[in-house]
Amino acid sequence: DVEYEYYYTVPTPTETWIDNHKYQAIFRAEDNAGNLETSFSPSGFYYDTTPPDSAITYPDPAIGYINSLEDIQGTAQDVNDFTGIADVRVRIKNASDEYWSGTNWLGTADSWLPTTSGSPWKCTDGPGPADLTSGEVYTVESRAEDGAGNLEFPAEISYTVDSQGPTTSITFPQDGIPQNNVTHID
Repeated sequence: DVEYEYYYTVPTPTETWIDNHKYQAIFRAEDNAGNLETSFSPSGFYYDTTPPDSAITYPDPAIGYINSLEDIQGTAQDVNDFTGIADVRVRIKNASDEYWSGTNWLGTADSWLPTTSGSPWKCTDGPGPADLTSGEVYTVESRAEDGAGNLEFPAEISYTVDSQGPTTSITFPQDGIPQNNVTHID
């Protein structure tokens, strides 16, 4: 028996394959004597060029104010459900365009922090209250990658840090003064 290796190169891959489709390749050999291969297996693959989607759900983007970014959560999905979500990363930038490295603001634009797998995903490597400046705006991005290696354009949310607690005061009824008819509290 003589073994040969054959390769098939698709002449124009971007025109030949259709996104979000499953393909199956079947090869069967014939030797010079006319003998056909009797045992062969098909090989299947998914062709996927569609990037996945991710979203930040906590801290709540609708509120827009935070006092910590130690716990960031979100969702991710593979749009076509062929290859699934392989990875989700988070990047945090302050108003001075400095990136959080996981321990300090000395990171680079490539400082993507890991998350737990699945959906919802979770990142617990963000900056705590001591690493944030009250009144400053911070940008949080999430970026998902699917099983085919497609990266999404990062989803971005901006939050303003509010580390000052609220205050209240009651002016009526006055503290310590007896009342016999209280119709409201101011």
